Amino acid sequence: ADGELGGLLGSKEVMDFTRVNTFLTCPEKYRLTYLESLQKIQEDRVDAPRKFGQAIHAGLQRLYTPSMTAQEAHMAFLAVFPEALDPEDMARTPVNGLKLLDAYRHYWANQDREWKVLGVEVVDQVEIGTVEPWEVKLDLIVDTPNGIMGVDHKTTARREGFTESYWRGFEPNSQVSGYTYYLLKKYGQCSGFLINGLAIGWNQRAGKRHPQGFWYEFQRQLFNRSERQLEDWRLRMVGTMTRMRATTALRPEDVWEKNESMCGYCPFRELCLSVGDEQVKSTLYAVSDNPLAYLQETR
Repeated sequence: ADGELGGLLGSKEVMDFTRVNTFLTCPEKYRLTYLESLQKIQEDRVDAPRKFGQAIHAGLQRLYTPSMTAQEAHMAFLAVFPEALDPEDMARTPVNGLKLLDAYRHYWANQDREWKVLGVEVVDQVEIGTVEPWEVKLDLIVDTPNGIMGVDHKTTARREGFTESYWRGFEPNSQVSGYTYYLLKKYGQCSGFLINGLAIGWNQRAGKRHPQGFWYEFQRQLFNRSERQLEDWRLRMVGTMTRMRATTALRPEDVWEKNESMCGYCPFRELCLSVGDEQVKSTLYAVSDNPLAYLQETR
């Protein structure tokens, strides 16, 4: 069992949604990220959405941590996103990020006062019947007048803002199911999982829904899972991890599957285009000391 675990993860670690989702998205990306531990040395414009989202998470973490101030939330945001990465992206800028955090704080002030925060950026484990414990990282766990809920912050730049098609992406959704499963095991109850949406954009001229210039929109949507849905999720994760063990048992010279339909915004795009050229690898990428650092840091 220990050998299987080491081969699966490249280390003595547990499994989590991010790693499973990476594997399902592209096995080659999984290999480069978790087995070779590669990370891009210099971020560029394609990284702007990810870094902006991480910065907003950092700010929200401070806002929900008792005794921390709005100014500390600003500082946390700027520590992650000190300057714009894409000069053509007028929405994702440091100034707009601070505006977004302030507007969010005022918009949800009344509802948030009804919440008792049980945990912020919670990292924990739950057994799901596999060799590897399942790791979760929840942005927020709150006790509300309606019961205990998990909260996940989602930042998006969809031009149309929040629509039915956006919310359909969370039902079904493996991440929501896994978090709900954990909350039920941890607390013996879960009154739902809340997606905390922050939409942003930039309009050259005023539109029907949003004004000219920088705009933002906030929505929250609650999702529930039945016992049958949670058991279905658990069994599918067991099956996926079985596939992952088989794949990671490949010899170094064997070729891993690659999903080229997902290459557009992948950090390993240049490496795959060069078919693994060693000069490209050494120039653009470095070996990470901890490819699982996202479990200890704000996303």
